Amino acid sequence: MIRKIICMAIAIFGRFYFKINIVNYERFAKLKSGCILAPNHISPWETILVPATSKRLMYMMAKEELFSNAFYRWFWKTVKAFPVGRGKNDIGAIKTAIKLLRSGNAVCMFPEGTRNKEGEMLPFKTGVTMIAHSAKVPVIPVGIVSDLKFRSKFTIVYGEPIYFDELYDKKLTKEELEAATAKIQDAVKKAIASVN
Repeated sequence: MIRKIICMAIAIFGRFYFKINIVNYERFAKLKSGCILAPNHISPWETILVPATSKRLMYMMAKEELFSNAFYRWFWKTVKAFPVGRGKNDIGAIKTAIKLLRSGNAVCMFPEGTRNKEGEMLPFKTGVTMIAHSAKVPVIPVGIVSDLKFRSKFTIVYGEPIYFDELYDKKLTKEELEAATAKIQDAVKKAIASVN
């Protein structure tokens, strides 16, 4: 209940500050299985606006720095975020994500690994692909487009789910892992390009 109230407040404020435009949301909403949402990361806004504007519950993998004090820990845990240590192999966060996905939940992860401050998408890290492979779930590419100015458009584009069924029952080679990750990044770029 508290989470719903917080998300409603975030969505209301977000719609006041931006002109939020959500495209092809049904591609995510109609999925009954667990899945990973993979948005590009241009600002802190999508960290809260992507899950807050979704009717389906969405867990969020967020950098551990956001959980730095008691209030922040309460806030992020209430909105269903869990911490991940960036730049290290955080086994606990990986196990949490896989457990949530195998239980049929949606988990939002940012494949760039950090916020892109220069306006050009960073190379995607392979973590999303590895977790999707372990949990045997599809990845939904999500494109975020905005100049982030007051009352400007903030567009969230949901791409077609990407399935890696042919890879689920085998150990991935480095080449297969990189190719699958590139496929996700290309799909996010395509979602972004559809807005321009």
